[in-house]
Amino acid sequence: MADGYYRVSGKTGTAIGQNGPGVTNFVTGLLAATYANSPVVAITPEAGTMGVGLGGFQECDQMAIFRKTVKEQFHVNNSARMAELTGRAYDTA
Repeated sequence: MADGYYRVSGKTGTAIGQNGPGVTNFVTGLLAATYANSPVVAITPEAGTMGVGLGGFQECDQMAIFRKTVKEQFHVNNSARMAELTGRAYDTA
């Protein structure tokens, strides 16, 4: 949908996915947007920083999954950097 939004409006598309299948279902759509040179920002949640690697509900290594699918990735590991990294994501897109 974010790719289609860009193609119709000319504005950066944004999509938010849920843990587990919501995140993994982003892969093909983001790859299509990348091939079309559509600026898209995907926002994906993960286990809390203190819970990463402990087998939380639908936890997966998202950075590795998207590595070859997107132009750039930003991992927010400190809430104080949310605005900065979100801005960088849109600038990159």
